[in-house]
Amino acid sequence: MPAFFRMEVNFPFPSGNDWSGRLSEKDVSVFTHEYIHFLQDISTYVGLNNAYVYSEQIHGYVSYIYNFPKGEFSIPVILPSNYGNIDLNKFVNTKCIGDFNEQNNFFLTKIKKRYIKVPYGNPYVKYLTQIILVPAKGSKVEFGARAIMESMAYLMERMITVGSTTPSDFPYLSAEMVVNEIYPEFGNDKLRIIALCDCSLQFSEPGKIFVQSLEIFKREGFLPKDPNVVIDHFYKTPFNQMGQDRNMADGLILQGLSVGERLKLYMNHPSFRPFHNVIHKLIGFGLRERLINRYFMLDIVRNGYVLSNKIMRRYIREVGTPIIKDHNSNYWEVPPIGYTQENYWLEYFPAIEQVYNCLSEGQDICDLIPWCEKSPKTVVDDRCYMKPWTRCNDKYLCPYAMLWRHWNLSNYKPKIT
Repeated sequence: MPAFFRMEVNFPFPSGNDWSGRLSEKDVSVFTHEYIHFLQDISTYVGLNNAYVYSEQIHGYVSYIYNFPKGEFSIPVILPSNYGNIDLNKFVNTKCIGDFNEQNNFFLTKIKKRYIKVPYGNPYVKYLTQIILVPAKGSKVEFGARAIMESMAYLMERMITVGSTTPSDFPYLSAEMVVNEIYPEFGNDKLRIIALCDCSLQFSEPGKIFVQSLEIFKREGFLPKDPNVVIDHFYKTPFNQMGQDRNMADGLILQGLSVGERLKLYMNHPSFRPFHNVIHKLIGFGLRERLINRYFMLDIVRNGYVLSNKIMRRYIREVGTPIIKDHNSNYWEVPPIGYTQENYWLEYFPAIEQVYNCLSEGQDICDLIPWCEKSPKTVVDDRCYMKPWTRCNDKYLCPYAMLWRHWNLSNYKPKIT
């Protein structure tokens, strides 16, 4: 789940330090694919911006609730139009993410560009460019960030694991389809496609950048033998961000620092240092890897089979894993080396997701019950299934209750309408 650092796998996840050696090859492939998404979330503009959009929406809900009389209020919360620029942020983010729906037997026949006027006034974005993929049969789809992320993750998965299964054509093969339609020779080296996917995700309109770049590459005969040169091309080409010309590295640093400060506001008090440790570790790691080795995604592939892959093994040691929900609805976490659950509160991000689901979707159950059942401090009771926010006055506060109290919502009671 992007922005909340949670992944789900369709197998029982083994506990212990040697967990990876007890997975089948198919399960290794699934884990690898989802872990690549985790790396995308913390090291790309798209991933960081998605976290920012959710954070602004949650802050907006809470600040708007303060306008209500204390007592019951209706969920889901309906905000005024473009309250705090939330609708603008959601519109741009949603349109640029594109379609999620999977389609089999997707035979690409045409690529179209659609220009959409942004329906909210702002000085930086007037129009968006959507990339529409038209199949021989079936529904048209929007080729955006999600399709690029899935294509990239699947390409890497099948190059460094041996248990990959055949996925749906869309979105998992969509980047390769687009390359074959526009500039087939470029796709002869799969690392070039991975590089293009990776760099496209550093922009607010990744689908547009992906297609536009391919068109330019074909026109100029750009076909480097070394895929690193594809990444170099983007790093040395200036682009416009919020009305200013920047290079890609500076733009990502600016975005990362900004998003990090916004995320820390979820728990804005010195006593929540373990939560801030998570933000510093995740975003700091993503930015550092981009600056130290801009080719790190390609180098993951070059290091071969994932369980003996030095880079992937180092990454799991240094940055850990997201919260993992497995086939049995058990929750697991592999923290970074040097951290424990005492000084690394990653579980607060899935808890933030639960409060978001309450305020945005009208959900009155906390999905983290299996996590809390493993806790020696939290006693799960009926409130967790019906009114988890009422736990905010308990002596020991679960993550959900801690957030509710810290956000000064103790005197507010959601009511489903």
